[in-house]
Amino acid sequence: MNRRTIGTVVGLIALVILFETLQQLYYVRKFDLAEDVRFLFLLQRQVYRWLIWLVMAVPLVLAARRLVPRTNSSSLKLLYYALLIGSIVLLDVFLVALIAFPFGGAIAFSWSYFFTEYLAFFTFQKAPLFTLGYIGVCWISALYRFNQELLVEVTSLRDLRQQDKALFRELSKTHQPQESILTIRSGSQVSVVSLEDVHYIAADDYCVNVYLADGRKYVMRKSLKALLEKLPDHFMRVHRKFIINRKAVTQFNTDTPALLLEDGTLVPVSKSKLKKVKEYFGGERLR
Repeated sequence: MNRRTIGTVVGLIALVILFETLQQLYYVRKFDLAEDVRFLFLLQRQVYRWLIWLVMAVPLVLAARRLVPRTNSSSLKLLYYALLIGSIVLLDVFLVALIAFPFGGAIAFSWSYFFTEYLAFFTFQKAPLFTLGYIGVCWISALYRFNQELLVEVTSLRDLRQQDKALFRELSKTHQPQESILTIRSGSQVSVVSLEDVHYIAADDYCVNVYLADGRKYVMRKSLKALLEKLPDHFMRVHRKFIINRKAVTQFNTDTPALLLEDGTLVPVSKSKLKKVKEYFGGERLR
């Protein structure tokens, strides 16, 4: 626990000791239970009793951490906590009663008198407060442990987030997003074309012509290089003026060299692109 938490617990115990001392002093004077009883005398007795409680709180916290099973069953956890707190409270009350017994006084010590008078009295007087105090200590300890585990999780998630950001930045440098459609503007009209329907794209001065399987043609004000960066992997530039859809190729003629498409179009292959095209198609008839 941090200093603030420990200070809070100690402060609460001090308030309880002060309250019990004032309460006992009030009853003594109100009902004339004893003569010449001073505040400091009662305070000393309350202090040693709560010191016993405080000393026994340490093994309680340690036992709670080690003996309470890590299970999802709340009932089982509550049972273990109840057994631990009950056992330590009984030991506390026994020690308080034993110290309070007037050994060597007018009353001879006997276990029967000790249990029926002193132990019974301090059980009713101290056991409820001691029990509530230990419940509070266990609760604070559990919250502190949960907070530490939560901090570890948050730190791990923060580190993972930073790693993801760094990985995203690295991937963004080498991978550009690929489109599945083309949005083509023609005056005030906008046409949306599926890339699966595109057979090939041909450069035409500062524009490109997009040819579809059904024979339609669209004009885009874009360069082949800029367009290729956005296209999926099955689109290949085979010439400085042509990009083809590899799925639309039916035959590769190595003599010309050229690619025959499904609609009968023959697309030339440049010398600079010939090796790459050969590696992919292998010169075999595709359909």
